[in-house]
Amino acid sequence: PSWDKDFDPHWAGFGMGFANFSGSDGINDVDGVSLRSGNSLEYNLNFMEFSFPFSRYRWAVVTGAGMRWSRYRLDMNAHFQDASNLNITSLTIPVLLEWQSPKHRRKAPRFFISGGVVGVVKTISSSKIVYHDADGEKRKKKMDRGMNLRPVTMDFLFQAGVGCIGLYAKYSPFGLFEKDKG
Repeated sequence: PSWDKDFDPHWAGFGMGFANFSGSDGINDVDGVSLRSGNSLEYNLNFMEFSFPFSRYRWAVVTGAGMRWSRYRLDMNAHFQDASNLNITSLTIPVLLEWQSPKHRRKAPRFFISGGVVGVVKTISSSKIVYHDADGEKRKKKMDRGMNLRPVTMDFLFQAGVGCIGLYAKYSPFGLFEKDKG
């Protein structure tokens, strides 16, 4: 139909956000572990998107694929098992419902809102501890296993914006680690 050719989905692109923990102790302080909020970041590079408009009122289902790099930095002299930094690389696959405002002028940016579920498949993870040895030398030790991270999870995502600029918030109903192993 003629009403679906102007739909421009909002998944592909680059995004950056804060990576946080939440639990009964609050945000970024879970089970006695505190994160450095300003240094715990995630980067998203969404390289593929498809839209399936289904309404002349500017609604569509949006899907695609992307990569996410998450970095968690501790705010204390503690560690995850043997690591004070945790890096996770994941493949992401969304299923979103998106609405866009009507097009008023040819070049005017349109307002959009979008929300749904994003499947997350862990591809690579590593952890690093930074310490000073007995001689006072700064040492770094990288570890690639033993973190017991969940291999597959999902997030709830909400995003809104104008044109190609937007803000997003996401929440994962699953813990980062496998049950009783984190």
